[in-house]
Amino acid sequence: MTRITLQSTKTGFDPGSGKARKFAGSREPEAFYNPSVTSGSPHRVLGLDVGLRRIGVAVSDPLGVTAQGLETLHRKNKKYDFSFLYRVIRDYEVKEIVVGLPLRMSGVEGTQAEKIQLFA
Repeated sequence: MTRITLQSTKTGFDPGSGKARKFAGSREPEAFYNPSVTSGSPHRVLGLDVGLRRIGVAVSDPLGVTAQGLETLHRKNKKYDFSFLYRVIRDYEVKEIVVGLPLRMSGVEGTQAEKIQLFA
């Protein structure tokens, strides 16, 4: 089973401590980190940066220490996009997906954040 976590793009996951951390200069609360999802045995995590035309794709190593970028998905339609992501999940044996949640400069969610939540 693959779990999906939404994470503010102003915070990040520190695999060394197992906790969310703020990026330098960020005032965004660590609201989207879910420790119950990432606890347990090491597993691969798929990171997605979803946009209207492209999806940035990265996958962690089996221990969850580093991440490597994969090819950028140039979006065509839902069937194509999800079939591409399904192949990545299957090939890398992904157990968790982290989707970046875009926020406005003020830190509030906008229309793009709503679209990303529907996508996730």
